[in-house]
Amino acid sequence: IIMMAVFFSTLLIVIFILYANNFIQRQRRLEFSLYTVLGLEGKHIRGVIFIEQLLTAIIGSVLSVGIGFIFGKLVFMGLNRLIRDAGAGLSDYPFNMRAALITTAILLGIMLLIFIINSLRLSRLNPSELLSQVNAGEAEPKSRWFLLLIGLVTLAWGYCIALTTTD
Repeated sequence: IIMMAVFFSTLLIVIFILYANNFIQRQRRLEFSLYTVLGLEGKHIRGVIFIEQLLTAIIGSVLSVGIGFIFGKLVFMGLNRLIRDAGAGLSDYPFNMRAALITTAILLGIMLLIFIINSLRLSRLNPSELLSQVNAGEAEPKSRWFLLLIGLVTLAWGYCIALTTTD
């Protein structure tokens, strides 16, 4: 159950990070268009994006592992205090190198995916399009009736299962 929770929380985090990246890249279109007007080619802008992503991945992985370990120790201490277990100390909560490497690998994978998405987006646009899209607002979402219908049916089915299951 915990592995399933980790999978779904990772999936939600990836979706959130991709959405945040999309928002940030919309704000940076003027910057990219200015770079191309000043003479930078796409490969130079990709280099800048790669260095930014690399630094973000390194700093993010160090902070993620460090803050996660500290938070884990605090929760461990809180649970020990809650059950009044005087025999367990902080040395009973060791640093797990495997978990740190998995966290770092997931973060590097997400950053690589973001770099690929940003590179593809950059290669499709030219400076005049970038300058014209800076002032363009968010487009209204298109209605997807079929997906809405599937979502409502599966939601109703899930509620029906939850209400009729007795075990």
